Amino acid sequence: MLQEAWNPSADAGVRAQDCFPMTKLPLMNARYRPYSFSHPLKQKLAYLLSVERDLVRAKEALELLLGSPPLFGESGVIASSLYTQALVSYFRCFPAGTRKGLSRALYSERPDLLERHDDMRSIRDQHITHSVSEFECWDILVAAKDESSPAIGFGIQSQPPVSASPNKLQGFFALVNYAHTQVKKSITSIGNQLAKEVVGGKATWKSARRAFDKHLTAEDVDGPTDIEA
Repeated sequence: MLQEAWNPSADAGVRAQDCFPMTKLPLMNARYRPYSFSHPLKQKLAYLLSVERDLVRAKEALELLLGSPPLFGESGVIASSLYTQALVSYFRCFPAGTRKGLSRALYSERPDLLERHDDMRSIRDQHITHSVSEFECWDILVAAKDESSPAIGFGIQSQPPVSASPNKLQGFFALVNYAHTQVKKSITSIGNQLAKEVVGGKATWKSARRAFDKHLTAEDVDGPTDIEA
């Protein structure tokens, strides 16, 4: 059950009675326990962190695609999977539902990137979600000596359902990288403000994260990763 909203004073720190425990599992470090808490900035920062995770995943997929040798020519299934993952991860950051995220206004000062964003959305909508894209091509051809000669056989002309040139991939990467840079700035700004109000003193987002990781492990927060039968 969630607690009521907590409104700290400017120099207040989080106290145990202001929070509720995340886990009752035995901890690696008995001195500290992880607690959840309420704060007006907390959910906004959490949304940004989830957006950053998706942008990082999109960048990682594109970095693999931009590596050598070109995967679209050598490993079509892997390339298609990575490209689709990059598109899906990127546009998860621009939600139309209840999840908060980014908007097209992010590129208000970069009309070149706004045009690229809309282009990639069109590819996502028409080419990935539905098979109605100008980039997708299937045709049956005949072989003949000239237009008036008899056909001697059939051939198939096809464009992979998910494909992109190196220039297209680099443009998409630049788009994702710009969004990631802006999101990281917002995370640092809001995180610093949250650290100042919750931890107090000269705490920053970076120092507060470092202090938490020093005293608690991922297993303390999420529970054991290996469960014996």
